[in-house]
Amino acid sequence: ITMKSIIRSILFYSFSLFLLSLWLPGLSINGGVQTYLIGGAALTGINLIIKPIIHIVSLPVTILTLGLFSFIINAGILFLLTKVVPQISVQAFTLPSYSYQSFSTPAVSFSLPLSFLFIAFMLSCLVITLQWITKE
Repeated sequence: ITMKSIIRSILFYSFSLFLLSLWLPGLSINGGVQTYLIGGAALTGINLIIKPIIHIVSLPVTILTLGLFSFIINAGILFLLTKVVPQISVQAFTLPSYSYQSFSTPAVSFSLPLSFLFIAFMLSCLVITLQWITKE
């Protein structure tokens, strides 16, 4: 792990938090650019230090659930982020219905635990996409 990869990870998490706070009403971040950078740095630190330990301890459960327990781990990491950085909060929310030509989706309501799961999933997707786009 190099300093370049750590800084890149901080920027990716910060940018992903920014985009998700714009797109999803359940994620609110109070403060400016400094809060996004602190959140990105906290997520990078949590993912570098705590996440590998959690993965090792929960390996049997992850194997039994065919990897689906990883979603719970990511939601727990997001919950930990909201405790470490109090300016970042997650609330229950409703995604509005969407329709385009003959395609339509209903409104979907997320309880607080499902909000953590959904936002953590979207955060992971965004970060993985950014890593893929900037792959050397």
